[in-house]
Amino acid sequence: MFMILMIIVSLFVYILGIATVRYNLFPYPQLLSLKNSVQVDKSKKYLENKYVKLHEIYATQSADIVMLGDSLTSNVNWSELFDRPIINRGVGGDVTDGYLHRMSFIYKLKPKKVFMNGGTNDFVAGYSVEQVLENYKLIIKNLQDHEIKPYMQSVVYTSFDEINNKITQINLLLQQYCNDNNIVYIDLNKGLAKDKKLIDKYTIDGSHLNARGYEVWKNEIKDYIF
Repeated sequence: MFMILMIIVSLFVYILGIATVRYNLFPYPQLLSLKNSVQVDKSKKYLENKYVKLHEIYATQSADIVMLGDSLTSNVNWSELFDRPIINRGVGGDVTDGYLHRMSFIYKLKPKKVFMNGGTNDFVAGYSVEQVLENYKLIIKNLQDHEIKPYMQSVVYTSFDEINNKITQINLLLQQYCNDNNIVYIDLNKGLAKDKKLIDKYTIDGSHLNARGYEVWKNEIKDYIF
């Protein structure tokens, strides 16, 4: 008798759980709201990024070209790569919300061109493709409002399929947005990836580039630099 009662209770709880989610019953909306609030709080870790503080003490007053991004951007010396003055505003671990938060460091340099790249960290942190797209739209608008020409570089593929699926989606949306709004879009994956995956010989760990990878990147954008 006890076993029958336990089976009935288990079935009731199972059916109730399905109904709660299916029909948005209490407490599902409340739990979902709590989950989203936790995600938002986690995503604001960019406010604690220790590398951003460096931009407050740098002495450079102006620059024609600025590179904006995450560790893929920060890991190379762009001035030496191109043998011309280029300011690096890449920050390791940063997300596109972080880019928006530190745009003042871009504006004060009064650049003519800003090359943007990044998005992988966003997806790892739980951002949606739509959130990254909207952030880039706002970054582009802010640059244009400051009479700075934006150059949108594709999010570089990794060696990991789950992330690459989102990278494929965001790149398609970014390219379409750039085409519709007369913004330069540069497909870095044309040289760095094959079959929607970062080519092994260009990476040190499946997501970051080695010297050969940066050489490919250089060749993809050099016509826009000079």
